[in-house]
Formats: sequence, structure tokens, C-alpha cells
Amino acid sequence: MSNDMTQTPWSRYVTRYADFGDSRLKTRFVTIVEALVTHPTLSLPEALGTDRDLDAYYDFLGNRRITAAKFLQVAQDDVRARLREDQLIVAIHDTSEFNYHTRPKTRGLGPLSNPRVQGLHVHSTLAVTANGLPLGPVHLECWARAAEKVGAPRQRALADKESARWLRGMAAVDALVSTPVVHIADREADICDLLLAPRPAQHELLIRAQYDRRAISATSESSHVYAAATEAPEIGGQYVTVQRHPDQPSRLAKIRLQVTCVQLQRPRHVPADRPAQTPWLTLVQAIEVAPPAGVRPVHWLLLTTLAVPDLAAAAQIVAWYRLRWLIERYHGILKSGLRQEDLQLRTADSLHKALTLNALVAARLLWLTYAARLLPDAPCTLAFTTREWQTVYIATQSTPLPTTPPTLAEAVHHLGVLGGHRPWPSAGPPGMIVIWRGWRTLQAMVTYSARLAAHPWSLDRTGT
Repeated sequence: MSNDMTQTPWSRYVTRYADFGDSRLKTRFVTIVEALVTHPTLSLPEALGTDRDLDAYYDFLGNRRITAAKFLQVAQDDVRARLREDQLIVAIHDTSEFNYHTRPKTRGLGPLSNPRVQGLHVHSTLAVTANGLPLGPVHLECWARAAEKVGAPRQRALADKESARWLRGMAAVDALVSTPVVHIADREADICDLLLAPRPAQHELLIRAQYDRRAISATSESSHVYAAATEAPEIGGQYVTVQRHPDQPSRLAKIRLQVTCVQLQRPRHVPADRPAQTPWLTLVQAIEVAPPAGVRPVHWLLLTTLAVPDLAAAAQIVAWYRLRWLIERYHGILKSGLRQEDLQLRTADSLHKALTLNALVAARLLWLTYAARLLPDAPCTLAFTTREWQTVYIATQSTPLPTTPPTLAEAVHHLGVLGGHRPWPSAGPPGMIVIWRGWRTLQAMVTYSARLAAHPWSLDRTGT
């Protein structure tokens, strides 16, 4: 998403590799993507604008030539085209539930974690740069859980387990990316099969431990992971920002870091033909020092295939793990910004197509928020057309229009103001919601200014 948008709108740039075997389908695809990225938080009928466009959307998803795999291919091609040689990529994996309990007539749904609620499970992989700039989705799979599999025993073949999704997601990244990769996942990915699976060179794992597995420790006599972490030598400490949660505000936490190496022993339920133990892994434990009263302290127990020889390397491990928050925001955009759970589609297959299409747009909205923070001095034409940045400048500033484009940080700041952000010293940068609102307002302004300029009685044409 690093193209110069002076002349080429993002919707046309990101869909440049789309191929549905019919130019009319590609034109419709571009139109839908543009409408969705222009009008986040609006319902689908509001975003598309007319009943005719809404019908065209449903027809588009119902076309047999249109598949979720083709949408995903568009995203993968875009990510691959923008990778630099030897650029390290962080691949963040996560699973989320999409609740469609208000759509009882939709075919192909299954029970969620609450078996009385119907919906779909979605496993996503988001590629980001090493400093946290979102690049785009590189894997997405969607399934309905069969009722008989809820609570099924785990003594099944790996291919029959839902946990195999973690290996499929990582395999998709490994097949797509030849540059160095760090795979990041939360505790659900603490799976022996994943830790034992072969990986390409320079493709590493960073997974939060869930189970107190049997292990051999390099620094203690402990026979289990948790005890080995507790007895591991302290390598130093650092401060980290803890993300805001519904029940507590964001805060700065001091953590101490302990590091050791372990070999995990094969669990008893894993077939005996698997290796008896994993290769040596590094165990990094981060524990908050003196947390505030009544607040759950930070406690991360991280397993990685990377070497961690010193404090700087341990701090890098923690920094990479904290990027996992991005995929939660990404799923949040799909639900809140693009209102995926409100779609009135008749089949799970259509929902899957819509979700994969929306994944492109969600990554764009996420990128817009973080690019302004991580690339503040870049020209705003990375994200804005000339008409867009000039319009948002005129709408929010009282000074004359500059002859050169402002920086990306400045343009997104103006966009936030347009969306209701108050630029007080303590306010911080504009958040995602106000950026969405500002973007939607800006697009309305751009649309109507273009129509006014083209009108036969406009001031631009008559000079009066």
C-alpha cells in the first residue's frame, strides 16, 4: 500500500491483479471496494448508495466465477509485490467468531463457543512490517463447526482437528514469502504438531505458551515449562504500554524478563511416531513488577525458535509479540467498521466471499491509521489523491493551500479534525473511529465538488 496516489486511487491500485475472466466483473469489483473503503461504519445499502448497486453486489457475490480464493489471491499478490528483498515480515495469526444469530435462515452456519449461537469461525493471517505497519491479509479461512465436533476428543488425526488451521495459515505464508518471517500467535497455537513441523530457513515461531508441558531446561532441574520459566535467570527489564481494555485504561507497565532454553517433551496423546521432543526453543517470560492494585498484571510466557542472547533480543521478542494486537483491531474493523455480522446473505459461502472481500478493505483502513504514526514524514500522496488532500486541507485549515502536499501525519491529522478529533495537547493522535468519520465526510465533499465542477452552471465553468 505504498503507491503514490496522486493519480491512481487505492481501489484501482489494489485490484490491479484481479482476474475474473470478465472485465465487467473486475469493474464491479473495483466499484464495490471503492464504496466500502469510502464509507466505513455505514450499512451495506448506505455504503453502496442505490438499490441497483445493492442488487449488483448480491449478483456479484452469487456469480460462480467469483470465489473467496480469488479475492484472497488479489491480497496476496499485492503483499508480494510490495515486499523488498530480505525484508523481515511479521505474520500474525488469530481466530475469531462471527455471530449471525439474527440470521436464522442463513444456510451453512454452525455453533460458536456458545452452542446456542450460530455463526462462522474465521482464521486470519495478517502480514505486517517489523515495526508494525500493516501490509495486508495473506491467509483467511472460514468454516462452520459441526455440532457433533463440539467437545470432541482430541485423539483425532491432525487433518480432522480445527487446530490444523494454524499449520495451514503458516504454510500459506511460507509458500508466499521468501523473505525472513516471524510467525506470531496467541495461546491457542501452543500445539505440539506446530512446534514439530518443518519450516523454511529464516521462518521462525513466536507463540505464547498455554500448557505446562513436560520439558528439559537448560538452566534448571525443572521438568515442566512453568517451573523452568520461574527459575530462569533474569536478563533485565523494560517498560511496555499495556493496551486499553473495556475494564481498564491504557497504562505503562514495568516488566522483568527471564530467559532460558527448553526442549518440550512429546505429550502422551501425540502418536509415538512423532519425535520424542522438540528442538531446543527459547522461553521468554515477561512479568509485570508492582502492578496497580486491582489490575491483572502482565504475564507473558513466550516460546520462540529465535535465539535470545541478551536484553536487546528479549526486548525485541516482546515488541514483536505486542504486534499481535493489530490482528484484533483488524477483526474489529471487519465487525464494527465494515459490519460483517450485519450482512443479510443467504449462505455461509456468500458470507465467506463477502468476508474475504472486506478483508482487503479492513487492511486498508488499518494501514491508514498506523501509516500516519510510523511514516509521519512521508508525503500524504501515499494515501490521498491530490483532490482529497486539498479538500481536507481547505475544510480544516484557515491558511492558504500549500503548493506541495503536506506530510502523511499532517493530512491524517486534518482528516481526524474533519471526523471530530479535538487536537488538544493531551489528546494524542486521532484514533481509528474519528479517521473513519473524517474519511467518509471527505469522500462526500470530494464527490460533490467534482459534480459541481462538472455541472454546466458551476462557477468554474461560467466564471461568475
